[in-house]
Amino acid sequence: MNSKKITLIILRTPFSDAFRSSCSFPAHRYEDPLARSKTYSRVSKIHYAKLAFRGFLLVCAVALLILDPTWFTGDELPYHAIGIGFTLLVWVSFIPEMIRRFFPNKDESAGCQKQFVQNFKPRPATTLSQEIARILGRTQEEIKKKDFRDVVVIALFWIALNAIIGVLYFTGVLTAEMLICISMFYAVSDIICILYWCPFQTLVMKNTCCAQCRIYNWDYAMMFTPLVFIGGFWALSLLLCGFAILLKWEFDYYRYPHRFAEETNEYLSCDGCDERLCTHKASVKRLLADKTRALAKAQAEARAALAKLTDFNDDHH
Repeated sequence: MNSKKITLIILRTPFSDAFRSSCSFPAHRYEDPLARSKTYSRVSKIHYAKLAFRGFLLVCAVALLILDPTWFTGDELPYHAIGIGFTLLVWVSFIPEMIRRFFPNKDESAGCQKQFVQNFKPRPATTLSQEIARILGRTQEEIKKKDFRDVVVIALFWIALNAIIGVLYFTGVLTAEMLICISMFYAVSDIICILYWCPFQTLVMKNTCCAQCRIYNWDYAMMFTPLVFIGGFWALSLLLCGFAILLKWEFDYYRYPHRFAEETNEYLSCDGCDERLCTHKASVKRLLADKTRALAKAQAEARAALAKLTDFNDDHH
């Protein structure tokens, strides 16, 4: 019997299956994330399509800025006319997308769908699940306190960052066209945070994956924040719709906090998750770790070669 079969037997014992289920450690966490990522889930494909489209919008915004720095505020043709078409494209792309966030949607990640009652799967109060909760050391009150601290830190950071942008805009350093470019950059960064690396997840919240993200539905409000300084129907309609999503999210969290935590909502556990969004981040981490090890090895070999060369020169002097 080879080692692979022995490992499989150990992992498939009745207690280990129950333990992994209650801990939310599914079988695919024991597999190679790169192997699973070769077959993209429907949600992953949709996010890659969003990344490509938002990247296209960012390129268009930057190109318009280069060709005509006043394409939005000015009236010179043809770039003003092209700019009107661009702003219309942004509006008709994001407004329907935001409206869908108010309703259950299978094409969205569990991270933004956990607020709906249809997606609440209460964990059974078994002795095993209670023991796992004790091991994890996170009671409902502790979860709420940490979530509150995380939200305050992130909100203050975002307000400060965009306040600086606002000051630069009103002092003439930045233009309305530049603010639109920043907004499109935020839109691209939103998908990058989901697929590859999120500073809020890594540095502040420490959540395992996006399904457990406390601020998932803040995304549209955050990406359209710079537009508040521009004003007008086009900019404010995008921003207000994003803030409406955020307010509903916070209202649902206040009323139904048990829907937002993995410890109380089995829907958020990795067991049975078919999105596999986390595998993309795992692939990036694996790649960076391999590169880091390779660099460390090369540096060690260079130091060893330098030491040998130094010893050789000392011997011949």
